[in-house]
Amino acid sequence: MMSMRSYRQLGQIMSGTITMLVAVGIVMSFQHVDLHAQTDGIQTFQGFRIERNDQPGAFITFLPPNSAITAYTLRWPPAPPTSGQALAVTGTGPYQLTWSSNVGTTIELVSSTNGNLRRVGSLNEGGIAGTPGNYSNDFQGSRTNSSQTASGNYSLIGGGQNNTASGNYSLVLGGMGNTASGQYSLVAGGNGNTASGQGAAILGGSSNTNAGANAAIGGGANNSIATGGSGGFIGGGTNNQLSGANAFVGGGQDNNASGVYSVIGGGASNVASDTGAVVGGGSGNTASGRRSVVVGGANNTASGQRSFVGAGQNNVASGTNAVIGGGASNAASGTNAVVGGGQSNSAGGDYGFIGGGQSNTITTGINAAIGAGQSNSITGNHSFIGGGQNNSIASNFSTIPGGRNMTLAAGADGSFGFNGGGNNMSISTANAFVIANSNLWLANNNNTARELRFYEAYNTAGAFPGGATTNYVSFKAPAATNANQNNTYTLPDRVGAAGQVLRLSAATATTGTMEWVDGVTTIRGNTVNVTADNQAITAAQLDNMTYVRFNSDGLPVNRTITLPNGITNGYRLIIRSVAAVAGNGIELVNGGNLSLSAGALLENLDTIMLVWDGTSNLWVELSRSNN
Repeated sequence: MMSMRSYRQLGQIMSGTITMLVAVGIVMSFQHVDLHAQTDGIQTFQGFRIERNDQPGAFITFLPPNSAITAYTLRWPPAPPTSGQALAVTGTGPYQLTWSSNVGTTIELVSSTNGNLRRVGSLNEGGIAGTPGNYSNDFQGSRTNSSQTASGNYSLIGGGQNNTASGNYSLVLGGMGNTASGQYSLVAGGNGNTASGQGAAILGGSSNTNAGANAAIGGGANNSIATGGSGGFIGGGTNNQLSGANAFVGGGQDNNASGVYSVIGGGASNVASDTGAVVGGGSGNTASGRRSVVVGGANNTASGQRSFVGAGQNNVASGTNAVIGGGASNAASGTNAVVGGGQSNSAGGDYGFIGGGQSNTITTGINAAIGAGQSNSITGNHSFIGGGQNNSIASNFSTIPGGRNMTLAAGADGSFGFNGGGNNMSISTANAFVIANSNLWLANNNNTARELRFYEAYNTAGAFPGGATTNYVSFKAPAATNANQNNTYTLPDRVGAAGQVLRLSAATATTGTMEWVDGVTTIRGNTVNVTADNQAITAAQLDNMTYVRFNSDGLPVNRTITLPNGITNGYRLIIRSVAAVAGNGIELVNGGNLSLSAGALLENLDTIMLVWDGTSNLWVELSRSNN
């Protein structure tokens, strides 16, 4: 142990070579002192130790490194430390020892007044150090230039490489080449992302840019929010763009939400360009009308205000409030028009409806509807085609339930038409009910025969029938037919004369041909002038007559007449002669088509009754009267 005198001697020995003062208690011990060092005559120590005065023999030893030494010089701090400080090194040699408030060697205090932190220079690859802003922290590993730091006031870079937080209160948590330049902006990670809008955020991904205030990008690559996209959000995907305020893109690729409050859920190459427009997904879809919607599909367009396309392909809803449910190449251009689905259908009339089918068209008809079918068309208002093919309505309030090749032309307002055949048919009459090339059945399967009613004239609006004053005539099927046979009646080919009735002219067990004949109690008369001898009475003069009055007032006396054949077997004819001049009259000669009891000379007021025997083709005398 050295005494105080030894300290003085040691000081004299080291004078001019080493200035050293160590005072710990009153004891200092040197393990080895070499006063003849080989370099520059400097006195060196191979080690030294210090002891507490109260603990002799308990000491702390300082030794040189075990490996080869690279010479360097440390310069002691000029001022004493404060509580909690430790020695830190700055400079390149001689190295300046400074008192630092930060424990360890991974960070250094850049400024004693700005309160900012950065990683220590020796841990930054390339040795480039940036200058953080006031109260800012930069803990990234390296940078390629000094501007890549937390230069904004109150900013932070948590780690990574080549990141920049230049906006006040901005934050880059990590990643590489990210920039948070907007005030309050955030880049959580990823590569090459830039958040330049105030309050903008990018959570990750690559090469995303966000210039919208308070907007966010979740991730993905090459997504972009423009300055106008404040409050917008892109969840991810690739090459998506957002420029409308408060717009949304969930993901996908090459989508563009430019309308305010617009939404694209995902998909590819979709566009929502007007206020409140929505594209749910799919590809190539466009919602360009205000508050329009395309749910999905491909290449669909909702350009009308509040228009809607559910799905499908190449559909266009351009009318206000127009709707297309799905299908392909459909169009709804009328206001409030609807196409449910199908292909190549077009609802151009306002409030028009096409349920489906193919190539159906409503061009100008208001409140018109086509259920389905193919190549049906309506231009009239309030008209309806249920389905079928090649049906057309140009009139108002008209209906074609189906079938084919039926046209209700202009002028056929209020008409109904159905064509079951292949030939085209056109109706232009109003209020007509036409069933073409088809049979009409009044059927039942509840054991009740049905009837066809014809109501009398009635002129009161409201409930129908309107009480006891609303009467009708009807045809009704029997409860059962004879021998369970189907009965078919064929009507006459012409209108009968007044007083005639229908009867069967020919019949089988199941068919009957109808004809007009005189009624049993009906007498029809005619007057025929006899103006010449041997006058032939025509069939038209006796057509369906039961009584004939022959006028014979001229010369010669007793003119002879001949009669035509009767019209049907059993036909009766009463003949009366009228002759104002005595001795005049008419004469029927027996023979030919006459079978009389004798020749008949009919003078004034005489009569004769004949009946036609259709089997023998003869008029047979039944009676005569000499009046």
